[in-house]
Amino acid sequence: MEKQKIKKRNWEEIVLEQDTAVTYELLLACEEGDLQEVKKGIKLYHQACIRVAKYELWQHLRYLMQDVILAKYSDNYHTQKHWERICKWRNKIDDDFEFDNFLTEKTIKNEWEDAFLTARKLAINFTPNASELLKLTWTEVFEQSYHPSDYGK
Repeated sequence: MEKQKIKKRNWEEIVLEQDTAVTYELLLACEEGDLQEVKKGIKLYHQACIRVAKYELWQHLRYLMQDVILAKYSDNYHTQKHWERICKWRNKIDDDFEFDNFLTEKTIKNEWEDAFLTARKLAINFTPNASELLKLTWTEVFEQSYHPSDYGK
């Protein structure tokens, strides 16, 4: 019986494609019996998934910080709708942690400064006095309410 030729794959490129393409190539490598290729593909795919999850966390954190800044610096954002947006971003971050067990509080702390600077820059477009803000605390971002009733509305 002739031994099946094992195809070497460029996993660095494959993992950038859609999940279905990655899983298909992993399946083919399994069928070819090339355990080394399968391990390499899984490892790089896992690393790509981590990068995506961290980027999504950064986006959610940035959106949350931007909405917190707007609530702190503009009466126009002391509304039920804006409070619901803040709750939505907090819930998305909770979901990030629930579904991606490799994300930790340390991950947020590593992304904090960059997310804050981007959020402040974007918030300044809506309320210029946000430029006065030099930092946000954990409490301000994750614990303070920002409900309209907190502002007498």
